[in-house]
Amino acid sequence: MIIKKNKKQIGRYTEDFDFAMQNLSSEIARYLEVAESDYVSHNDITRSIALINWTARTIAENRDELEMKILVAE
Repeated sequence: MIIKKNKKQIGRYTEDFDFAMQNLSSEIARYLEVAESDYVSHNDITRSIALINWTARTIAENRDELEMKILVAE
């Protein structure tokens, strides 16, 4: 088992996640502007919402796996 305790690395991950969240927020805001068009359907919009929800569930599942690794290691 490999154990990493590098606070700089954790700080970097935090920066990476913050950057990704800012990009996602910007993309969602821009998407909503485009979605105001009469040519964009309800299905177009709900498909993107479903994709964002799927991503959130995938992250939660990954977090659960990481928490299990921690519990097993303790």
